[in-house]
Amino acid sequence: MANDILQQWNQIQDDLRLKINPNDDLDFEVLSFPTQDGVVKTASFTGGCYGSAAGVWKGLRYIAGMDVSFFEGTDQAIGCVVVLEVPGMKTVYTDCEKVTLDVPYIPSYLAFREAPILLSLLARLKNLRPEIHPQLLLIDGNGILHPRMCGLACHVGVSADIPAIGVGKNFLQVEKLTLSGMKESSRANLTKGGTWMPITGASGKVYGAALRSTNDSVNPIFVSPGHRVSIGTAVEITAWCCKCRVPEPIRAADHASRDVVRAAGKAR
Repeated sequence: MANDILQQWNQIQDDLRLKINPNDDLDFEVLSFPTQDGVVKTASFTGGCYGSAAGVWKGLRYIAGMDVSFFEGTDQAIGCVVVLEVPGMKTVYTDCEKVTLDVPYIPSYLAFREAPILLSLLARLKNLRPEIHPQLLLIDGNGILHPRMCGLACHVGVSADIPAIGVGKNFLQVEKLTLSGMKESSRANLTKGGTWMPITGASGKVYGAALRSTNDSVNPIFVSPGHRVSIGTAVEITAWCCKCRVPEPIRAADHASRDVVRAAGKAR
């Protein structure tokens, strides 16, 4: 990719970053949690989205997961949004769209490849089913956990003005923090499901959190705000959504998009 294009993208991300709201600006009740001493903390309702804690987020009715799955060896992809009703995490809307992506994958510029299809899906959802428009998005990708603090979840959240949380399975290096270092630290410190620790750079910036989502998930997921959500609330909601390593809304979108990819492969 030409340097002038990357410079333009950098400027776009710098401009978007200034529009990110790092505080809770939600239309449902935000819970207050006691202050926890120490680096390692514990989420209050891990895995509670289906159990007795299913209704703890008063006023939250619709939450959505978004993901993009690819046809192996091609630039063809399936973008997907799944809306779940709370409490109970019942799927009330699924939409998948096939696209050919003309922007190559470049680390830290994923949003320029995937954000357009996700925004298209959200626009169609708002047009077709405004009554179930999600109050919160969980996106397979990063929020402010990004070299310019403006990952995919920030692009989508700011552009659509919807509260958004980024959830990454792989760690995008920021400052001097590396994937191997984060995994080693997480395995040493996060000893059970629901434990988490802030991801803090040498500059003192807090980029998000490493979360052990279940007892069986040794490798953490990386949670960071995208827009209109604080770090603490982003971690608590993500942990609440986790019955498996990946939170249920993203897991639902991942399964739906992969089903389309598999079905297309069988039809050939």
